[in-house]
Amino acid sequence: MGIIIGDTIQLNNGLTVQNSYGCIGNVSVVLNKVRTPIYSERVDEVTDENGTITETPEITGYTETYQLSGRGVIWVNKEKRTNNSANLKYENIIINYNDTTFLSSNLYTLLYSKWKENFTTVTDDI
Repeated sequence: MGIIIGDTIQLNNGLTVQNSYGCIGNVSVVLNKVRTPIYSERVDEVTDENGTITETPEITGYTETYQLSGRGVIWVNKEKRTNNSANLKYENIIINYNDTTFLSSNLYTLLYSKWKENFTTVTDDI
């Protein structure tokens, strides 16, 4: 699966390309679980032998979020991608979720949908 990007894409060297081809399938897709501590207003104080006071906030629990990430790759056209030619650029795609319900979906479909939001004119190439 891939996408044909009808937008004009500006490259770092100043050149532009239109009707380019992009895909996610040839690079890693990563799913991370992120645990963030929840702190109470209570602070524990510890005084060492030198009289230095160290304050440590009390952790009362954790929130868990999930981060799905992938990397979109763009070529001049589909033929260049098929022939393993050099690509034009990479674009990071990151989606954050508060629960695991997204895991019942196709992760690649989620990443493609998010990536396509960056463009005005996109056609799926299945």
